[in-house]
This record gives sequence, C-alpha cells and structure tokens, in this order.
Amino acid sequence: MGGRATLTQADLELLVADHLNQQMAAQAIFTAYDVTLGLRDANPHLHLPHDGVRSAVHAQMDAIVNGKLYDRETAAFGSTTALRYVPR
Repeated sequence: MGGRATLTQADLELLVADHLNQQMAAQAIFTAYDVTLGLRDANPHLHLPHDGVRSAVHAQMDAIVNGKLYDRETAAFGSTTALRYVPR
C-alpha cells in the first residue's frame, strides 16, 4: 500500500500556476483554500499541504493583482476570514 507522492516546491508552484490560469480563464472568484481543494480533487495521488499551496497562490497572485486583472479582498466565513480573489 503506497502513500501519496510529495512534490518539490518548484513542481507545486507549477501545479498551482496551471490551476490559477484555469480559474482566471473562467473568471472565477476563489480563495487559496479553493485552489487547495481543487488540486487535491484533481490529484488524489499527491500530497498537497494547504500551507504550501496557500503560499504559492498568494505569491503568484501578487503580480496578477498588481497588474489589475484581479482584486484581492477579505471575505468572512463564519468566525474566520480569508483572502479572496475577484476578477475586475
């Protein structure tokens, strides 16, 4: 019985970038947690820690937000908050 494979940071960043491109092409509203769940659903054989995905999402989205393609806003979910990306 094998476990899930762990990606290098570079491979994780590429996987995140591909998923972000799909989200942006669809003009989707999303959080880093949404990206984590989407990647886990699409890649059940991979170990995808949310902290690593979240870090990659926010780092990659900085340029997108600065380029004014997406806005970043704080969204409340019950007693917690998250950064949400919204197309312009």
